[in-house]
Amino acid sequence: MRYGLIVLSIGAMLFSLSSCEEPAKITILGNGFFSPVYEGPPVKVAKPLTRFRGKSRMILFAEQDAKVTLHLTNSQVSSRYKDDLRFDVKSPDGKSVAKGKLPVKKSKDVTFTAPKAGLYEIRIDARGNATQLTADGARLCIPATDDEPCAVIQGSQPLYFYVPAGSRRFRALFRGAGTGETAEGVVFNPDGREVKRGSTVGSNKVLLDVPVGWGQAGRVWSLQIQRAKEGVFEDASVSLLGNVGPNVAQRPDAVVVPLMRVAMPGMRRTFEKAKLEIRGAVLAPVQGIAKPSLSVTAASGGKEIFAKTITNLRSGAFCVNLPRNKFPKGSYTLRVAAKDGEKVLSSREQEMFVVDRPTGLRPDKVTLHNGKPFFARGLYHVKPEDYDLVKKQGFNIVQATPDSVPKCEKAGISAAVALYAGMRLNPDYYREKIAAYRTSPAVVCWMIMDEPSGNKVPLSDIQRHYGIIRDMDPARPAYMCICRPDAYTTYGMATDIIAIDVYPVREKNQDLAHIARTLDLARRDVPGQTVWFIGQVWSWPGRENPKQRRLVTAAEHRCMTYLSLTHDDVRGLMWYSFRDPDWYLPKSNPEVWAACKTVNNELIALEPVLLQPNRYEKVLRGSGDAEVHLAMKEHDGHQTLIAVNPNNKATDVTIPVSGSGEAEVMFEKRKVKIEGGAIRDKFGALAVHIYRMKK
Repeated sequence: MRYGLIVLSIGAMLFSLSSCEEPAKITILGNGFFSPVYEGPPVKVAKPLTRFRGKSRMILFAEQDAKVTLHLTNSQVSSRYKDDLRFDVKSPDGKSVAKGKLPVKKSKDVTFTAPKAGLYEIRIDARGNATQLTADGARLCIPATDDEPCAVIQGSQPLYFYVPAGSRRFRALFRGAGTGETAEGVVFNPDGREVKRGSTVGSNKVLLDVPVGWGQAGRVWSLQIQRAKEGVFEDASVSLLGNVGPNVAQRPDAVVVPLMRVAMPGMRRTFEKAKLEIRGAVLAPVQGIAKPSLSVTAASGGKEIFAKTITNLRSGAFCVNLPRNKFPKGSYTLRVAAKDGEKVLSSREQEMFVVDRPTGLRPDKVTLHNGKPFFARGLYHVKPEDYDLVKKQGFNIVQATPDSVPKCEKAGISAAVALYAGMRLNPDYYREKIAAYRTSPAVVCWMIMDEPSGNKVPLSDIQRHYGIIRDMDPARPAYMCICRPDAYTTYGMATDIIAIDVYPVREKNQDLAHIARTLDLARRDVPGQTVWFIGQVWSWPGRENPKQRRLVTAAEHRCMTYLSLTHDDVRGLMWYSFRDPDWYLPKSNPEVWAACKTVNNELIALEPVLLQPNRYEKVLRGSGDAEVHLAMKEHDGHQTLIAVNPNNKATDVTIPVSGSGEAEVMFEKRKVKIEGGAIRDKFGALAVHIYRMKK
């Protein structure tokens, strides 16, 4: 969630306002923000300091001429991560007042004098490491919204936030970053009593509906992220939703709150029936405002097409429904403003894109390429000089830069075109490259961004660039890799194809069933979305010795391929990667390079079947508690059953099927009997069997 910086002319003053129930004391800070008055004992930031993972955006409210000191540490997460931490502090007018980098395991104080009063933004990139940060002379807060969660590693010390006067309940969403990464969230009221607790075990996230007791609103609450009883305790995050302040702080007297928070739709699909609405909450008490009101407008091409005013505005939640018939395909500017008479106290503005389904993506999730059904067998990080080589190995698509598209045409290989040059989003670059290559017969899809959650790209930026694709090329779908399950709900609908990467083979161990669990989470969080799977042929560098790698085996490659096809109706496959620093697949792992040819030949033979939806997906328990994953497809009067054992031990399994007679076991030159409505077969470790039988 983003909020505008609208300067209040009333300056800084103390209000003591009350509803009929709870008193609420706030300090108006200006710039559309206020601070709750904390009346408890002084609180120091608890140690060890909370570690904020990767890229972070923090906000700092400083008075003019205040001397501000940031105490900054680059906290190493793993011996593999040795990157410098980079930081940039920008004033309310967008100018840098402090900027630099910090080596790993080092700390430093960064001091500056605030040139003006207002909200300062701190952008931090710790790469794979984490940031520890406190501030003197200013209020330091961290956003904790649905599209900008507060991300930590291995838990947090108390984080403080504001529950507005009149609030009866709010929600706290705790998430583990990856499948198997778990955490427990605990919410405490202003008196320090536990109100709600929940664990992400088994679901990757937990949404706590938190009741607000009598006398507890209009005050500062706290929360903590702790270790769960099961799972790996690493990356976790929290988002505060509903009628509650959207920021957390490490001290209760540092909490900064916008006068209102607003959630506006950044995009809508014309073929979906979801409501089109603007939701939000007025977080500040309005008793001190003479003529409070809320104005909601929508414009297209500079012309206003919708307007609504809520008079006699009260604190608390609001919802405005937008009439769908007024918003055909196109781009719009939505604006919400809280006013005192004609004076604007706080405002928020956002673009909204209304888009059609791309003609190159059928309602049954099948991609069309040059008018024909297309099932991707692709590779990341392929240079043009290698196009002929990977094509001979059975791959039909590569990740390509825009200017490599003509070389793809010449080689006769298709392209997934990456528009994020230098891992940055640039609307002019998007428009230029789409205009140049949208008629190319090589282009299958446009890649919006790679792993936006890990790169902390605002959802509004993703939606804007997705809108550009849909506006300029009505045919080809947009594609986006989302690496973390905790981001599926945030980014998953801002694309046409969601690509999910899972790399389960690491150093001394592997858990291939991790693929199945992750795809199941995607089905839950973005139901109905077209899914491609990005699998692992690349190997993680060893932690002790980066040059020592645990190589993926041929059996693991085949198992991962077919396991992905038994979950979430996957409609395309990409593999990471062909090239990387100190990595060239044909030489670095010749066993898997050869296996790619074998597996691709199988996929080519199965392609008419793979283009069909999964009639059902099941997981059966075999002997020895091993699991066998199944997906059934139908085509041309036959049923094709994909069965995969992702375990490192053999198992026997009985698979219920319809019909009688025999089933051909494809690619194995054998048949099995169908007896008593079932197939009974043996599965070696990581074995895949594909059965073909008449309907």
